[in-house]
Amino acid sequence: MSPVSALALEAAGQWGLFTTEQAGRIGMDGKAVSALVAAGRVLATETEDVFRFAGAPIDVMLDPLRTSWLALVPRKFLGERVRGAKDGDWDDAVVSHVAAANLVYELGTLQADRFEFSAITPLPASDRILEIHVRPRMPKWRFQNGLPVTTVPQTIADLYSEHIDYGHVGIVILDALLASSADFLDITEEMDSITDGSGRAIVLHMLDVVGAPTRLVTALVHLAEMKRESFRNPGGH
Repeated sequence: MSPVSALALEAAGQWGLFTTEQAGRIGMDGKAVSALVAAGRVLATETEDVFRFAGAPIDVMLDPLRTSWLALVPRKFLGERVRGAKDGDWDDAVVSHVAAANLVYELGTLQADRFEFSAITPLPASDRILEIHVRPRMPKWRFQNGLPVTTVPQTIADLYSEHIDYGHVGIVILDALLASSADFLDITEEMDSITDGSGRAIVLHMLDVVGAPTRLVTALVHLAEMKRESFRNPGGH
């Protein structure tokens, strides 16, 4: 297999994207990558030293976030980074905060003006549109559209912790509930952990701030409680 074919195979597993350092590992130096660009087989992205094979599907919302995530650890292929997660030894970056809510989950009305990631170790982020939130432990996260991202309840708790106004956070919560991205109890329990057990009251207040109908909120709370009870007593009546 030629170096170009090997690189294309690796790129296929990471949205058609690759970094200059990844290409170097396969035996293609900067001149070889530039030749591919000149031939139209590879396209430059907005992220320095990250490229896309021509013809690979483009996601306008997620691709800038994906290229930024690849650039944080440019030598490793996505498969190598994901393998660490499966082994339980994950110390990589996950998309979080407004970037998670807006770009990945498409919840609320907040607009991401930078790409936010959370990690337990500092990562180089020379680009001014990147922000790394260094945390003492990994937040709760999942894979969504191929990217590691904080869970919806964790994302909401993070927005609250950043002192974002109740109106904006309330809309994120309401959207999440209506889209079944998370249920009421999951959200309030995550909020409990950062509000000394006041999660339920605060979430209800934020929903009230954004004008969520009382009947709707009551129904969503009841549904979450029924699901929780069913999970605890699967054979009950």
